[in-house]
Amino acid sequence: MISTQDVLNTLDIYCQRFPETAEYVADLRELVAESPSCLSRSEFRGHITCSALVTNTDGEILLIHHRALDRWLAPGGHVERNDDSLAAAAMRELSEETGIAREKISISPWWARAPLHVDRHTIPANPAKNEPEHEHWDFCYRLNCDSPTMRIDADEVCDVRWCSPGNLPERFYRTMRAMKACEAMLIDRIP
Repeated sequence: MISTQDVLNTLDIYCQRFPETAEYVADLRELVAESPSCLSRSEFRGHITCSALVTNTDGEILLIHHRALDRWLAPGGHVERNDDSLAAAAMRELSEETGIAREKISISPWWARAPLHVDRHTIPANPAKNEPEHEHWDFCYRLNCDSPTMRIDADEVCDVRWCSPGNLPERFYRTMRAMKACEAMLIDRIP
């Protein structure tokens, strides 16, 4: 089970890697300090989700077409009580939504320590689930896998595809820039 201290430790590493994000995640730090349920989907002041920026050996990025939001997104979703880490939550969500076997997914130890990107976005109200409009603080992890056969979760996903980086929706550009900047650095010199 992931603790709020685990989240704060992860944010510390993230902000060391990306110092310009400290102000951006200040509200999240406050939420985590105030709410032990910040990892629960029932915390409507905002809660943490995890997603995966997945690349294959051809350098393509995996996207899903989310049924409820009707948008192309990185695979991801809510943290569950049995997740060992935020990175593990991203891997579980990837596997659930795409049918990719867990053993086909890999993450370097460096990327497992902190996300590539933290994104804050508003989720519209869902009267069917009795959920008001709320914020997701999404921790996007950098994962790898080969191009296996996929089996989508039709309850959540309409389609899944590999896209070249040049054909990604614009909202992915900030995440891609962060990935390129990190991968250009000497990884062993970064916390």
